[in-house]
Amino acid sequence: MPSIIIKKPIKLTSNICLKTKSELYYSKLTLNRVIIGDIVITGNLSDFNIGVVVYKNSLYVLIKNLCEQSTIDKIAKSNIIGKVKKIKLKNSFVDINNIFLTQSLIYNQETVKIFNKFKKNNLLSPILLKGPTIFFYYSKSYPNRIVSDSDLLINPEIKESFINQIMLSLGYKIISRSINGDFTSYSKKISGFIIIFDLYQKIFISKSTSVNKKPFFNNKIEQRMIKDFFMNCKKIFINTNPLIILEPNFFIIYLAIHLSVHRYQGYHRYYFMKQIIVSENKKINWDKIIKIIKEYNLAAIIFPVFILLYNYYQVKFPKKIHEEVIKKESKQIPIIEKIL
Repeated sequence: MPSIIIKKPIKLTSNICLKTKSELYYSKLTLNRVIIGDIVITGNLSDFNIGVVVYKNSLYVLIKNLCEQSTIDKIAKSNIIGKVKKIKLKNSFVDINNIFLTQSLIYNQETVKIFNKFKKNNLLSPILLKGPTIFFYYSKSYPNRIVSDSDLLINPEIKESFINQIMLSLGYKIISRSINGDFTSYSKKISGFIIIFDLYQKIFISKSTSVNKKPFFNNKIEQRMIKDFFMNCKKIFINTNPLIILEPNFFIIYLAIHLSVHRYQGYHRYYFMKQIIVSENKKINWDKIIKIIKEYNLAAIIFPVFILLYNYYQVKFPKKIHEEVIKKESKQIPIIEKIL
């Protein structure tokens, strides 16, 4: 397997920063075999870059440059050298896929522990909103990347002090808390990985604002939708352990809201939504989704997500969505493309 020696430090994942002269082993790769999420080497062997593939078509890929953290680079298919497979750390070789798998399995174990702790204390179960565990449920595989955190929605009636007590008893510590009380982040180091859970008691955090910078929702509307979320859940099992997630219609709505919070950025968020739409195709009620969107005045933040899914991720929507959203809202596309 060919290898390269890096010439400057690279933050390969949130846990692994490679120093100058570290050695990476790769397999040669052509564009048709590239998968979104692959860590690839591009350029030429005397002047190369390393990045994560965030988009591809038949002519080029876009990568998030790991050498220059803030840049997205357009790479022609002729400039793709290969896919990173192994890393030489000290005197041992580490398969990069094993790094991703190990972190995901740790998240599985910790998610189950948190749910069991709520059950033991006779509390309403949280709703698992995102993370490797729910990704596995829908994809039957784990993310091809290091994930930053996992999100849980907690019943607003549970006191924050009690939530803190539960998380602290599991070995977590508070690392951040939003000013307006939307969520609290907890972390714990396990086997070299920083495991982070964001526990929410609200859905629409302060970034979910309209064009005039005013919040879309007041507390009364938000509380009503949280109740809808808890009334529209389903039970899943991970290794016989029961967990609670949103049913597909509300889950699509939540993920679109979440994308708006992140300024419509994050290839993995769109990729995951596409997987859900494909896998749950027969269970999704698009009429119900549109009704909920209109009921809660969510069109301005959710419809752009549908347009981006159609334009960049080849998601096929029913004729009604295509006519009422994709075509009708097409005038927004020039504005949306500036986001990417």
